[in-house]
Amino acid sequence: MELGELRLAVCCGIRWLSPFGPVRVEIGYPLDKEEDEDSSVVLFSFGAPF
Repeated sequence: MELGELRLAVCCGIRWLSPFGPVRVEIGYPLDKEEDEDSSVVLFSFGAPF
């Protein structure tokens, strides 16, 4: 990846240590969106990372 290929985005998320294991929800918005991209990205994770 070249330095000129870097892009900007903003993101926020919530992490919760639930009784069943860690839960993580994050949403991101690209600031310099390209034509073929989604307007937002949502990530959901449950359990411990490997």
